[in-house]
Amino acid sequence: MRLQLRSCFLAVGLPIFCVLALPGAGFAQTPDVSGPGQPAPDPILLPTNRKTANQIKAAHEYIAAKDWDNAVKLLQRVLDESEDSLLETPMKDPQGKEIIRRISARAEAERLLATLPKPGLAAYRVKFGGLAVVALGKARANPQLLDQVVRRYLLTDAGAEALTSMGVSALDRGHVDEAADCFRRLLQRPDVDE
Repeated sequence: MRLQLRSCFLAVGLPIFCVLALPGAGFAQTPDVSGPGQPAPDPILLPTNRKTANQIKAAHEYIAAKDWDNAVKLLQRVLDESEDSLLETPMKDPQGKEIIRRISARAEAERLLATLPKPGLAAYRVKFGGLAVVALGKARANPQLLDQVVRRYLLTDAGAEALTSMGVSALDRGHVDEAADCFRRLLQRPDVDE
């Protein structure tokens, strides 16, 4: 019986192994289609979402027009998404050449909210502060939800309280780096001086 298994392995398994071990036989390899002087295409595709990109673009326009109500609504929709996606934004590199920068849609929405002038940030807190308090109440009953409150409502008072709780909890568990990250994020809030 053992001799038959060895023979079967040698007859089937060994040739398959040899084929897979050949150079260029990898399954995930993509051909280089770039021409001379052109950058190679990205070897992987990253998740993007056209709807989210359009919401961020529209939020930029509403912010420029000082339409705080519509701007904060769109930015909160991005923060409420169940999955994050990447935005492709054109920018100039140090040599002045245009390149595409990929950034998290949630991080961009949070950055835009954090950089709103005082009237815009006040409009955000009035519109979403109550929802944040309700979410924080649920998170007190289930601490695993604290991260969700922070992700969705960081720039509200309830979001700051949730992040503080996460930092204290991490410190209590001896996770100093995690706690430091929470407290660093608290210090980066635009209202830290108040």
